[in-house]
Amino acid sequence: MLRNLLLPLALLALPFVATVAHAEPSDRPEHHGDEDGADDDGHGIEGIAERVGLSDDQRAKVRALVKESKLARVDIRARIEKARIQVHDELSSPQPDAGAARKAIDAQSAAEAELRRNRVELILAIRGVLTAEQWQKVLDARQDRREERREGKEGGGERRHDGEAHGKPKRR
Repeated sequence: MLRNLLLPLALLALPFVATVAHAEPSDRPEHHGDEDGADDDGHGIEGIAERVGLSDDQRAKVRALVKESKLARVDIRARIEKARIQVHDELSSPQPDAGAARKAIDAQSAAEAELRRNRVELILAIRGVLTAEQWQKVLDARQDRREERREGKEGGGERRHDGEAHGKPKRR
């Protein structure tokens, strides 16, 4: 009876598991630019450091925090991917082991939670380096960037850094 239920449930769960495993926020600065989070459009560490007015000491501390966080995320993402593969393999098996599938899903969920926790811990650590005024400037810059992206989407195309529209809007 359990096997009769497991396959339909597995087929229903597979798209969800795959979506969660690959879901990543699109506005994460660490996905733009080089290893220290810098990029050419002023949204990386160096661009923000300029706008916020970080001292050299603050920049060094933030760089170290970002590097430490990125290194940890590499390991966490590897655990997520391994667990995703294990779930997929178990669900694709002619005779799936429900216990092994649950264990793999639990491992994947735990690693995904750890990834979110890593991001939050990084934000909290960076906030500890900045003054209240600097943190407010970061929040303001973040809001400005969101508005720029929203305006770009409403304009019917993506926006280049010079503000000109180009290309077709991405379909999801």
